[in-house]
Amino acid sequence: MALVRGIQSVLVAVIAFVVALAALAVPAGAAPARSIDVLGFQDAHEFEPQTWKDGHEYGGIARLATVLAAARAEDPHAITAFGGDQVGGTLFGAVYRGEPFVKAFNELGVDVAGFGQHDFDFGLEHTRHLMGLAQFTWISSNLTVDSQPVSPDGRTAIIERGGVKVGFLSLSGDMDTTIVGDEVDQGDFVASARSAAEELQAGGTEVIIALTQIMNGEARDVLNAVPAIDAAMTEEASGSSPVRIEYASGERPVVSPAADYGTVVRFRASLDEAGAVSVVPTILPVSENVAAGPAWNEVQARYAAEMDTKLSEEVGAAAQDLSRPELGRIVAQAYREYAGTDFGWQNGGGIRVELPAGTLTKRSLLSVLPFGNGLIIITTTGAHMKDALEQAIESDPNGNRGFPRTAGLFYDVDLDKPAGERVSNLRDEAGRPLDPATSYTLALTQYVKRGGDGVVAFKDDPLIKDQATIDADAFADYITRHGTIDVLPETSGSEPTPTPTPSAEPTGEPTTPAPSASPTPAPSSAVPTPAPTSPGEGAPSGDPRPAPGLPVTGGQLLGLLGVAALLILGGAAAIILARRRSGSIGHDN
Repeated sequence: MALVRGIQSVLVAVIAFVVALAALAVPAGAAPARSIDVLGFQDAHEFEPQTWKDGHEYGGIARLATVLAAARAEDPHAITAFGGDQVGGTLFGAVYRGEPFVKAFNELGVDVAGFGQHDFDFGLEHTRHLMGLAQFTWISSNLTVDSQPVSPDGRTAIIERGGVKVGFLSLSGDMDTTIVGDEVDQGDFVASARSAAEELQAGGTEVIIALTQIMNGEARDVLNAVPAIDAAMTEEASGSSPVRIEYASGERPVVSPAADYGTVVRFRASLDEAGAVSVVPTILPVSENVAAGPAWNEVQARYAAEMDTKLSEEVGAAAQDLSRPELGRIVAQAYREYAGTDFGWQNGGGIRVELPAGTLTKRSLLSVLPFGNGLIIITTTGAHMKDALEQAIESDPNGNRGFPRTAGLFYDVDLDKPAGERVSNLRDEAGRPLDPATSYTLALTQYVKRGGDGVVAFKDDPLIKDQATIDADAFADYITRHGTIDVLPETSGSEPTPTPTPSAEPTGEPTTPAPSASPTPAPSSAVPTPAPTSPGEGAPSGDPRPAPGLPVTGGQLLGLLGVAALLILGGAAAIILARRRSGSIGHDN
């Protein structure tokens, strides 16, 4: 019995030692480690899934619903955040102007949203209308109107879930590419983020997430300058682009999700007993491997059928395949004829697709001009026209963004000359030179008149008529009158030979903008899983390393000590059993 009593004494001592260490590991009053998931996605341009250049489908509201539900099953306290861009830029946006997405986000449980520039494609009043429909908080930390936040919800938001206070700020870029560029002021990213972070900290925020529609490098600069921000979601690199995960100083993730809400980013924020934050991002694909929720599948199908009915009406035909530059000149001519002006002007980036030869429908027209820009008529001078051409070409000499497509106006371009000297020999269609002091009439969009793409030469020119119609309607009128459209005559030298590089503007548009009338049958899998054959899906580029793990906390140490104690107890029990079998236990000799 002496051996048994000895073992018992050892076990008592071990237990006492474990308890003592546990008391040291978790100081009195220390909070336990906590965590919260933030589910982020953005760039919702089409309700239906879109096919990318890799041949796979991404996005779709019915699949998004499935991915969000699966993520919330892991963390019922998860916060859902939308990063911006859900109004224009595509055919669906041109027809419905964002309302279906706002209503869907209400039902899907979105908690907070930021703005992208496309959320202003139909004007500030329409954006305010959408904010009024939203049951979620809409914030912007760097957009103001008359020095007041663009959203009545304010600059920031704080949401407390699962015992964690999470703060959100929002940054938007490229506002000069919208029709509200002269109404909405875009503040400096770093200064706005710093001010917003201070506001959130004053409100007791423990974790700060930046929802941004700026590029990865810009967001990384913001986080490096504002250490209080723990993670950021950014603009997608381009349409059909892969996910990018990079890190700012302090191992804070900066994640660019897939376009067309092809992924959901799960930011898992963990806090140790001292309140130190670690955020680990995980990419949840919204892909063809995700089962579409039946209820939302019905909604998708309803919208698709409705769009087919609205847009299937024939309006004319194209005599041959028409490129974007060719369409730009035709659209400019449509403006000119509709308004009865000397010249017409269309910015290159406003033409969104090419058109194949054959029948043209309303769907075709809205695919070309999905933004609903107002057509206006102004008086300008030959000198202003020269300045505007220089500014427009400087915005993108390769023929995109603000590059001018004109009707009735011809000019020579020499891209080897310095900015300000690239345009010469301005003349009308009869070959007469433009007089710098003479006044001319010009039909153009509100976007260009208000300084879009840096074309500011027209900003102070007098209006003859504001909002004569919208761009797509003027184009439809032109096609209806002419029946068949063809390439317009072009004077040599007025069109550059662009370098074969991608457009500088991130459009997020799908390879095929027109939605199908019938939804794709839902796969059988109900849980989002990565497709190993889809290189564009969930395959991060940039720095692939995971965010660092948490240091060993008191709770973790207690668990380790408990395991050690169990091992010791098990060893002692084994010794006792072995001795009993050998007959040496329970006998006093």
